[in-house]
Amino acid sequence: MAEAGDSRLWEDVNEGDRLPDLELPITFRTGILAVVGMRDFNPVHHYTDYAQRTSGNRDSWMNTMWHQGLFARFASDWLGPDSDFRSTWLHMTGFIHPGDTVTVEGEVTRRFDEDGEPRVELALAARTEAGGYVARAGADLAMPSREGGAVRVREGFTKPSVDLDPELPDFAKPWIGQQTDPLWGGYPVSEAQIMYWADMVEDANPLYYDSEYARASRHGGMIAPFPSLFTFMMGRPSHFGEPFELADPDAPSVKPWPPSREMDDGRVLANRLITTLLSGDWRPPGTTRYAAQRVRQDYGAPLRPGDWLYTRSEVANCTSRKRTRLGEGHFLTLLTSFYRHPPRGEDELIGASQYAFFFYEAEQGVGGAGGGGPGAGRPPRAGRRGGGGGGGGGGGGG
Repeated sequence: MAEAGDSRLWEDVNEGDRLPDLELPITFRTGILAVVGMRDFNPVHHYTDYAQRTSGNRDSWMNTMWHQGLFARFASDWLGPDSDFRSTWLHMTGFIHPGDTVTVEGEVTRRFDEDGEPRVELALAARTEAGGYVARAGADLAMPSREGGAVRVREGFTKPSVDLDPELPDFAKPWIGQQTDPLWGGYPVSEAQIMYWADMVEDANPLYYDSEYARASRHGGMIAPFPSLFTFMMGRPSHFGEPFELADPDAPSVKPWPPSREMDDGRVLANRLITTLLSGDWRPPGTTRYAAQRVRQDYGAPLRPGDWLYTRSEVANCTSRKRTRLGEGHFLTLLTSFYRHPPRGEDELIGASQYAFFFYEAEQGVGGAGGGGPGAGRPPRAGRRGGGGGGGGGGGGG
């Protein structure tokens, strides 16, 4: 594990280098730390009975943001705090439950220079004794070097372009590039929440918990972990109901508080990740279910305490009808742009997420409850633009 100020230099890393494996037992406590670290109050991630009843899984399971945090901690442990994430991707193929022991492994697959910036790519994977490989991931990081010095904070981030499928269906053409209205995170970025994230996966990066170290660093203060964007798009704790009015699955009389996601100042608060991403009227015809396939994130400048985060989403791509083991349907890519609203100064685009979903009609006996792997479910009802969404909840893992 790299300690504060102990960072690898680009010249000392080689393609083929193996990162030392990380082994982590998953317990009920792990799930509670995840709720605190991500503010994800979706009961499938901490409530055994609810998860079993609604999904058919043997227990609650760890969600997308927890996986992102674990892989980020794994990379940061090895490289040290002086490398910055430029992009990450994650593909979840199974579940991690309490009682499992997860082992993370990784390898340097590419060492390169991008416009004068020393970079490395890592291939990462997680496995459990019960489920084999349950997630694969990758990370692209900028590294300090002897010749180039410290990594520079990325400025002027631009939204990534997505190549359109040559067989883009006619029904999807009007969706391309039409953004939802802004959806806002329920709370501003805080030092406490950043530290809770670090506690969640035992991330020892001092930029996340040591304010004195962070003030003396090139960042000039504490920053939020780059892969934590969805966490700061989380809504209020009682805004996770399906439907929205059902704030507590054990007490139907309990109503959401605040009673509306539309605030007096005009902001519309997010609630769950899936409903944020699918907040537009985007549902391919002839489909009733979806399965989250893969998420990629690209990063600009980091979030800082005091910032508010908001998102705007759009359809970036859609394939022609395909047949898979789940049934027939369309692969849909949703592009979500993340904007920081600082206490002073102008709003800034600081990141983007490309989330791939498979929307499908299940064949008889296929794709039942929990049957599309992580993230399988029924599409949420489409709401009005900007009003039918939520942010940061479950993603590929629910």
